[in-house]
Amino acid sequence: MHPVLITGAVLVGLPILLHLIMRQEPKRLPFPAFRFLKETVRTNQRKLKLRHWLLLAMRMLLIALLAAALFQPSIISDQFPITGDSPVATAIVLDTSPSMGYSVGERTRLDEAKTRALELLDELPEESPVVVIDTGESAGGLRWLNSTREARKIIEAIARPKPANKPVTAAIDQAYRLFPVLDRERDRPGETALPRLVAVFSDRTLSSWSSDRVPEILQSRDRVPPPEIRGLYLDVSVEKPINLGITRVQIQPAIIPADQPAIIQVTLQATGGDLENVLVCRIDGERTAEQQPVKLLAGETKQIRFRRTDLKPGIHQAEVTLLSPDALLGDNVRFATFRIREPRLILTISDEPDAAAYWKLALEASQQFSVEVKTPGELRDWKPADWNRYEAITLLSVAAPGSLTDRPGDPPLWSLLDAYINRGGKLIVFPGGDELKRADWNSPLAERILPGKLAELIVADPKKGETWLWNSLDTRHPLLAPFREWQQQQPPADFIRLPPVVFRYWKVTPSDTKSIIVSYGNEAQSPALLERTVGRGQVVLFTTPWDARRDSDDRPWNDYLQTSFYPVLSNLVIRYLLGDTVQRTFDYQAGTSVTVPIPLTVEGQAGQTFLLEGPGIGGSNALLKRTEAAPDRLIIDRDRTTTAGNFLVMQENRQALDGFSLNIDSEESLLERVEVANLEAVLGPDCVLPTGQAVDLRSMLDGRFNQPIDLFPWLMILLLLILAVENFLANRFYRRPSVAPVTPTNRQAGVAG
Repeated sequence: MHPVLITGAVLVGLPILLHLIMRQEPKRLPFPAFRFLKETVRTNQRKLKLRHWLLLAMRMLLIALLAAALFQPSIISDQFPITGDSPVATAIVLDTSPSMGYSVGERTRLDEAKTRALELLDELPEESPVVVIDTGESAGGLRWLNSTREARKIIEAIARPKPANKPVTAAIDQAYRLFPVLDRERDRPGETALPRLVAVFSDRTLSSWSSDRVPEILQSRDRVPPPEIRGLYLDVSVEKPINLGITRVQIQPAIIPADQPAIIQVTLQATGGDLENVLVCRIDGERTAEQQPVKLLAGETKQIRFRRTDLKPGIHQAEVTLLSPDALLGDNVRFATFRIREPRLILTISDEPDAAAYWKLALEASQQFSVEVKTPGELRDWKPADWNRYEAITLLSVAAPGSLTDRPGDPPLWSLLDAYINRGGKLIVFPGGDELKRADWNSPLAERILPGKLAELIVADPKKGETWLWNSLDTRHPLLAPFREWQQQQPPADFIRLPPVVFRYWKVTPSDTKSIIVSYGNEAQSPALLERTVGRGQVVLFTTPWDARRDSDDRPWNDYLQTSFYPVLSNLVIRYLLGDTVQRTFDYQAGTSVTVPIPLTVEGQAGQTFLLEGPGIGGSNALLKRTEAAPDRLIIDRDRTTTAGNFLVMQENRQALDGFSLNIDSEESLLERVEVANLEAVLGPDCVLPTGQAVDLRSMLDGRFNQPIDLFPWLMILLLLILAVENFLANRFYRRPSVAPVTPTNRQAGVAG
């Protein structure tokens, strides 16, 4: 095809293309009134949906608020002060220990603590349940008080520090244990647990805080259900205390032989500065007392001695004081009791009085015992009172104790000894030799007393003999305890270097293996020394004679007399039976129970009355009664030992039976303070509040206590407000416009329009 034709054909189509591209569509013009109506409908629909959603949300919120209000919720506010209107369960721990008697001016630390405690009560709502824990009182009477008024009366009644005291930590533990008790008392449906506070008022001394009890306290705290217990520790201590205290008065031994002097050793301690004073020692209230000037450097401890030699036998009591009182009165005085004793009576019964010569000499050489030797026949007319004159009895080489004499009707010696032991008497038995009548010693009457039966007489190798089993001595036994020191001392005692030997002895079959005190070193380990408790008394049995006898070949039955072993063991066994191996003490800490022994020489039965004399004792507290359960002792309970001082126990004939002294804890003189971290470990962070004359307790307490806020009233107010708004909106949204009725008049007006 020719190119011209092709080009022409293409150009013919060009107008068509231009027409398609450039042609114009007709314009669509909406009616203006209709467009306005559509926009109005769209806007009205959006407003209607918004009103529906708003009313729906408000009605849902109303239902949610109603449910929340019925639940009665509360929240904890860190900024809600303790001084609000809601009651607070408060445990007040008031330290009344002697160190709280430290005075600045005329005010003691206890006065300051009481003032602060009363201020706390003023800030608490009056209906707050309160318990006041006095560290100087027992926990038995603790109870929750219904108002702060009752607590105020208790605090105001505390007049002075109390010698008998427990640590503040023990009181805090009691406080934590009391909160569950309060919860049970207030367990009423719908009632919310009260906020809880433990407030401690103390001087922060070391003696007031027992770190050993902290784990136990934390366990008690963790067992308390919510809400959390908040703690406050109001420190009323003095920044730099100055004190000279008597920390100890010691008299050793406390029982002194009549010919020996009494040495009274006094320990003093200075705190905070160099101090001077005069130490005064007064015995039995004498008018003229011995005095010694003292001078101590800061932090120094010094011992001062008083020596007295002119005291008569009996109970004596010392009072050691500072001539010039200082700021802490509690440790300006201490008390001590001791006894000057005449030799104690020991009865020795022997067929041959000469056989007891060495025994008598060994005991009387110490000047602590007086030995009377009697034959069995001399005892036939004795009454119980005659036996009771002796603190111990020795049966030494009596062939047949089953009878006193050949006179018919005389009671067996075994029976008389049995009655004596059951009354609390002490008996030492040394068997005889070949003359001993074994049938008599193994009789039923003897079996009631002796710790074993005499089986046969043993004759040991005359060259070696038998010795004690020295390597296996149980030095934990009070009788054997001194041997521990004798074995270790240098040079050792003669009987340790040359062990005593026994050549003849009685083989004893013990009634109880536990009764064996010492055994021989032979293969059978035969008993050498045995003991037994009979009634209230005690019996010790030796298995070899004690009378220096010899056999037919002039050989000794033992060589105990060759060394000091004989007198040493003689004194040791009698002192063991009389309780002297355990050091007797007459001095106790105030608040502890005291046991006063009643010797056999004091006759009487259950119900017998004694009189207690001392400070703070009067009325029924002064009466002590002998009981059937413990006829050999008097037990003075803690309620009668709360005051420091000297005390006497008097018989009905006004003779002194015994005495004792009560003192404050020596650590009350230590005025160093406990670290704050130790207090916070128990009571929580920032619990310690130092106080002073210019400190306002309200400002200290505000903002430090988490208080639950009851949301019920707030929810009800909000519920009413939202309900009112919902009603207003509902009425506004759904209000229908009023339509006027059609009348001829308005119809004509409409037609005319």
